[in-house]
Amino acid sequence: MKKILIATLLVLLNCGLSHSQNQDFQKPFDLANSLSSLWIEGETEKAINVSAELVELYPFLLSSTVHNTLSQMVLSVSDERITNANAYLEGMYAMNNKPINDIIGPIYYWSKVVKAGDPKEIGKLVKEIEKNLGDSSNMWNMAERYGLLVLNELNEKDFSDDKVKKELLQKIMKNLEAFPDLAEVVKGKGEGRRKHEKRAWNRYLLAYSYNYLYVNYDAEEEYLKKAAVYSPDVTDSQFKHAYFYDMALLTQNTEKINFKATYAGYLQQNERMDEALDVLAEDAFINPSSNNLLGLKSFYSDLSRSESFGEYWLGYINSQSSDAPAVEIEFGESTVLNTKNMEGSWTLLEFWGTWCGPCVRELPSLEKYYQEIKSLPASKLSIYTLSYNSKDLGEFMNKNNYSFPVAEVGKEEVEAFNIQGFPTRILMTPAGKYLKLPYNADWKLYIKNYTQM
Repeated sequence: MKKILIATLLVLLNCGLSHSQNQDFQKPFDLANSLSSLWIEGETEKAINVSAELVELYPFLLSSTVHNTLSQMVLSVSDERITNANAYLEGMYAMNNKPINDIIGPIYYWSKVVKAGDPKEIGKLVKEIEKNLGDSSNMWNMAERYGLLVLNELNEKDFSDDKVKKELLQKIMKNLEAFPDLAEVVKGKGEGRRKHEKRAWNRYLLAYSYNYLYVNYDAEEEYLKKAAVYSPDVTDSQFKHAYFYDMALLTQNTEKINFKATYAGYLQQNERMDEALDVLAEDAFINPSSNNLLGLKSFYSDLSRSESFGEYWLGYINSQSSDAPAVEIEFGESTVLNTKNMEGSWTLLEFWGTWCGPCVRELPSLEKYYQEIKSLPASKLSIYTLSYNSKDLGEFMNKNNYSFPVAEVGKEEVEAFNIQGFPTRILMTPAGKYLKLPYNADWKLYIKNYTQM
């Protein structure tokens, strides 16, 4: 496997610390942050001691740090860092501490496969990896990730026992496919965000697995199609952090987030152009990068359809959108927003509140964007913001010199658009449809390429 070193990015989201845990919040984070330098400097004993303390205080942080940072060192371009990573894993595993081994088991055996050269030794290590897989997918110790990394390593080593490799792949895929929320998240009490992260992680690895199966064993269309189906969808794209490191380690490419384009290429080769168009349009809708949209437009132009690309794309956006609810909102004395009387133009609605930290942090960017759109001689977009449950709204707007339109709304308007969190951006189409722009995404890019401004 090609040796890589990805820039260390410690993503510690959804940690869930609370005052009721009666512990020093800062200490676990300080311990976790110290591990990276200890690993790089080869201070193995100190790193082990820190890890043993961290697993007692907050094991999630140890898991995140090991799987997001140490995993990169196993594939480093630096022999010294590889040696340091292996020494740490050997020392940790030798402690025979169950909570620690539950976290590091899969990465430990993967690191040994990377080092191993003897086929018999490799075969035994693969069996240990299979044991770590358990009976269901495990995002806690990333067992399925390391199983797939082992398969990549076996290909690099020309390991010839296909039976061993296929059994490992089948076990990985069985675990991933057993995840109950592959189609959509079934909401459970207090599990919303974490369930979405697990869904995104399971779906990405399953998409990768089906593509691996197609490329390495059985070139059946069914497998390529499933790789496309399980590729990140609109919901998954909001939780890219959940599978970011998996992409980096498995493909050495954090931009190749799905296999839809691969399947579209297969359909084109087999002259199934309408199906290819559907797949490319779905890809451009989920990830509306400029390259994806240009690729879709180029493909559409080659089909020589009577309908213009702009008409086709607007029709596709509408097909993925919902009918806008009937809402009428006053903005000052002269402006009334009536969602049933806005056909013919694009409209951005931003739901926010002065009490919402993420909302307030993003408002300067919104103000700048509003001024840019306002200055365009023939803008396709109108912008309105809807404040919910804010205090001293007028004073807040004046203090920050914000000029974008704002109106205070109540529960009725929030429920009408099914707002689940703040901020939420709603894009209304010229046909009176609406869709929610993903949170934690480049919303300006979405607007630019959805509206073709």
